[in-house]
Amino acid sequence: MSISDYFFQLTPTQDKIEVHKLASKNAQNSEKFSFDNSQEIFTIGRDAKCDVSFVGDKAFSKIQTTFTFDKEMNAWKIKDGSGDKNSTNGTW
Repeated sequence: MSISDYFFQLTPTQDKIEVHKLASKNAQNSEKFSFDNSQEIFTIGRDAKCDVSFVGDKAFSKIQTTFTFDKEMNAWKIKDGSGDKNSTNGTW
């Protein structure tokens, strides 16, 4: 998944999803986040309340991307933005 100059590698497993965040296209350092399926929802964005936050980075919407776990499908769903509001820049 790509947002602005940032890349994310998503790795779902039986009971969680791992999100590897690269700082930018040219950076070698990364961060890793893990979310249990029981959490059911997590967000990426510039709002400090987001689970993966880019505070102050105008390349991101307040809530750029929302992930929800669908118990019936046993899979994570990705949505650009939050609720009925899409992000300004899109999620690729």
